[in-house]
Amino acid sequence: MIRALVCVCFLSVIMSLNVEARSDEKPTFEVQTVDSSAGETVSITISLKNNPGIASIKLRAEYDEGLSLTSVAYNSAMGGSFTMPQKLASPAILLWYNGFANTNGDMIFATLTFKVGESVAVGNYGVRITYDPDDVYNIAEDNIDFAVINGGVNVKGSANASLETAQVIVGSDLTLNVGASVDEGVLAPKARFTGIGRETVVEGTKEGALWKFAFPGIYSQCMTEKIKIEILDGETVLCTREDYSIREYFDSLFNSDASALGLTEAKFSAMRTLLADTLEYGAAAQKYVDYNTSDLANNLSWVMDWKRAFSAPVTDYSVVKNETTTDIIRRATLLLANDVRFKLQLTMTNATKLMISNGITEKTYELSDMIKVGSNYIVTSDGMLAGDFDTVYTFTLSDGTTVYHQMTYSVNSYVAAKCGSTNEKLADIARAIYNYGVSAKVYVE
Repeated sequence: MIRALVCVCFLSVIMSLNVEARSDEKPTFEVQTVDSSAGETVSITISLKNNPGIASIKLRAEYDEGLSLTSVAYNSAMGGSFTMPQKLASPAILLWYNGFANTNGDMIFATLTFKVGESVAVGNYGVRITYDPDDVYNIAEDNIDFAVINGGVNVKGSANASLETAQVIVGSDLTLNVGASVDEGVLAPKARFTGIGRETVVEGTKEGALWKFAFPGIYSQCMTEKIKIEILDGETVLCTREDYSIREYFDSLFNSDASALGLTEAKFSAMRTLLADTLEYGAAAQKYVDYNTSDLANNLSWVMDWKRAFSAPVTDYSVVKNETTTDIIRRATLLLANDVRFKLQLTMTNATKLMISNGITEKTYELSDMIKVGSNYIVTSDGMLAGDFDTVYTFTLSDGTTVYHQMTYSVNSYVAAKCGSTNEKLADIARAIYNYGVSAKVYVE
């Protein structure tokens, strides 16, 4: 027990010295720390930091049982002469000398390659260096005091993971949710999603036996984009799914059966229509923004048979109150490029805020939330859920006390105005948005 306590105290002292040694000025020998697993081969560097100029180095490299030193490679760019260790067992002697000039600056001194034992336990296996003060000096034979930062190998368990579930959440945009089973030894797995022009690493949450990870912000025109999914333990990739897309997922759902999904036949039929109308919306968005139109989202044989027939809605637009011509909501429209949002153009002299309400929730936009364009102000709302496209919203322009202008509007108002447009792309996306919203609401209900 006394011996154990001494070891803990000794390690504490070394750690405090190591922190102090990381100075911007003090010369330092630094041993790299790397992650590995049992049975692997790893390389660890010994580096010179804040080197003021040196002509001789003799180090003793000691390492813990469980590691086997297999080779030493010196940095030939240092010049001078190197002597290979006579033995690779711990401690190995590393020797370099330059009899003509100092070597200055930060650099790698040597790279040590170790084989990690096949049956070593999870934990840290140290690699430590020591030296005699008379063995580290410059060309003038003045001893140079180097601090030491030791390192080693962090041996991790041979963790495994597998992707078990994937689902797409239909909201203001699309969210890809995946579930993975991960070995218990992995305490904080993450998921890396690569695709649609970005790489996103997210933390997971444990739900029952699975870790869940969410990748939001998949816009309507990106349903055919390939997404790479990786489950990570630190920087180690535990499992990978290379090419995943929203369309592929929808196709697999459509070709499943109601009992396998735990749905009634009526619910399964509603889901199929929602899948078709979502892909129709994706294809219309691709054409509207001219994005990847060579591979349209609705290019599946069953979409044509299951998409909803369009029936033009009745507009919900009306002006409720209009007190002045100097404070008015000049224009209400939709932004369609990525998700669905209201875009309002305002003229304001006395008004200072706009409130958007649907009778259940409301949000107020202050001047600081608006973009000033000439004499007008632009407000862009949050994205709307697909099931809320037929919800009537009230826009209220005020100064907090006096209401100057008030109007009602909805996605249906926009669709009613645009579904017969001579701009074919605009008419197509207006109709597709409407059907997508109707199908989402039917499925939820």
